Amino acid sequence: MVANEQGMLLENLKELAPGSAVPSLFADQLIGLLKIYYLTGGMPEVVARWVQDRDMEDALQWLVGAGMVHKVCRVEKPGIPLSAHSQPQSFKLYLADCGLMRRLARVPASAIMDDSPHYTEFKGALVENYVLNQLVTFLEDLPYYWQSGNTAEVDFIVRLGGLIVPIEVKSATNVRSRSLALYREKFRPELAVRLSLLNVKKQDGLLNAPLYWIGAMVGGASAYPS
Repeated sequence: MVANEQGMLLENLKELAPGSAVPSLFADQLIGLLKIYYLTGGMPEVVARWVQDRDMEDALQWLVGAGMVHKVCRVEKPGIPLSAHSQPQSFKLYLADCGLMRRLARVPASAIMDDSPHYTEFKGALVENYVLNQLVTFLEDLPYYWQSGNTAEVDFIVRLGGLIVPIEVKSATNVRSRSLALYREKFRPELAVRLSLLNVKKQDGLLNAPLYWIGAMVGGASAYPS
């Protein structure tokens, strides 16, 4: 946001009380900035260098060695520390920058900015990668994910203070999630988070937070009123 010279908008958002809905005037601007971030990511100079470099023999090894990939491991159940319940043999890989992911996948900018009807399945993957990038920025530890056989999967499991919090990612405004409901029924977390393009709302321990304001969600999730 600072890089896009939106410092005044950032200052206005900082003044919002935890749990307050983002004014629609700001929300529309933020969704536009979110789309631009999907295009460029947070490291445009790395994206440019990767596109220009055609001599790499092993792309994946280059990404790992350069710290461009994050390994997110599965946890069997929520508990502190999460590492004690992790299953390192089961993991997902995320690129360290969603802009790099878009360029590697050759997704045209117009597909994102114009909400192309043909840009649906990959949209979820890109947004999930964006969320991981943001969580890595604001959290001390890498997130985990939870899976119950082949029936349910929660995108991220994180520790916020003394809470173990499941996070479900939705790329738009359709927020129905059987997996998160199953997790909540099984483990009864004090707080669960669903990230989407919907505005801030918390009800019965479920916090809906906008994708563009993950930092505020991480910093003030436990302070939101029920």
